[in-house]
Amino acid sequence: MLDMILLGYLADGPRSGYDLKLLLETDGAHFWHAHHSQIYTTLRRLERRGLVRARAQTGRGLQERRVYRILAAGRDGLELWRSGPLPLGGGPKEALLARVYFAGSRP
Repeated sequence: MLDMILLGYLADGPRSGYDLKLLLETDGAHFWHAHHSQIYTTLRRLERRGLVRARAQTGRGLQERRVYRILAAGRDGLELWRSGPLPLGGGPKEALLARVYFAGSRP
């Protein structure tokens, strides 16, 4: 599920792992929680699967950061998830709310 949430955020534009963590802590706090380590592990997995691509970017400081952008295969996977059957059940991590959040302009 975290895969799809990160792809959903990246569909809006390139972001670093830190940017994604901030989005999860604010916008996504009502439906999902993930630690930094989970986010970076998931981003590396998405990159290996060819769903996202990372590039190094120099920030204001001296430290370099990796910025991820979604690829066509990632957009296709996100669209399949958004148009597939709705998940049942709930819990502390609400898959249904995540689907609604990333539904975009879908009816």
